[in-house]
Amino acid sequence: MRGEIKQLERALRLYAGGAEHLLLEPLDLELQTALQGVGLLATKGQTQAQTQRQQTPLAMPLPATRLQPEPSSPALGAGAGQPAPALATAAPQPQVPEPLLPLEPISEPEPQLMPGQEPQRAGSLDALHVRYLGCMNCGLGSMRKNLVFGEGNPAAKLVFVGEGPGEEEDRQGRPFVGRAGQLLTQMICSLGVSRDSVYICNVVKCRPPGNRNPEGPEVAACRPILEQQLELLAPKVIVALGNVALHWLVPDAGGIKKMRGSLLQYGGSKVIPTFHPSYLLRSPSDLSLAWRDMKLVRQVFFLR
Repeated sequence: MRGEIKQLERALRLYAGGAEHLLLEPLDLELQTALQGVGLLATKGQTQAQTQRQQTPLAMPLPATRLQPEPSSPALGAGAGQPAPALATAAPQPQVPEPLLPLEPISEPEPQLMPGQEPQRAGSLDALHVRYLGCMNCGLGSMRKNLVFGEGNPAAKLVFVGEGPGEEEDRQGRPFVGRAGQLLTQMICSLGVSRDSVYICNVVKCRPPGNRNPEGPEVAACRPILEQQLELLAPKVIVALGNVALHWLVPDAGGIKKMRGSLLQYGGSKVIPTFHPSYLLRSPSDLSLAWRDMKLVRQVFFLR
């Protein structure tokens, strides 16, 4: 019995050292049965099966991950004094680039026109207005508060053309809204039509400093805008308010005092010159002449 106890102690020490199954012979049959019952003793058949499982490769390959053995642990299967075999290194995974963020649409600025270059024609007054909102084709663009494009009925056949916006027009972005604008409204109403039924615009779209007359380069820079406005409107009658508007429409015409009340031509439109409302505010004695001109406008406009 004492010898059997020694064998049992030896078996326990081997189990504690890592031997999971022991084949101890010879042992007492009763002791073998007890050891096998607690898993400390394997039969010959179990040992052979264990050996066969160790020699059979696994059906599923190990994941391709590089294992770093602990420094104090010897490499499995390495002999004394021999370096541990290198483990398989996983192939580097291709890096997928991050998706680019969508870019905000960038609005291109209106190209500056070169001398003699023809602008692209707009399809409507609104489109033409939007195109030139940021116009900087002359020095007036940097001094304005608002570009004064024009306003009124886009299907109007009666158009009033002035020279340029004043201080109040520059502030509001609308043509003829000051005292001169109030007088112009009265002149329009004398024709038996409302201000909203006609179209009002200027030769230049930005206010000249000190309300001076626009200069040649400024008039030339704005010329494509007014040309396209009149092309889109195709008016029957154009009323030229003052010298600047008259000479833009009819370059070889004489002065306004000489030409007012006459019948001229611009393309397919009749042109009737009259005094600018600002001049009439300074020279009220000429108001009667201006009212005569309005009678001519009414006759020509309503002539069938």
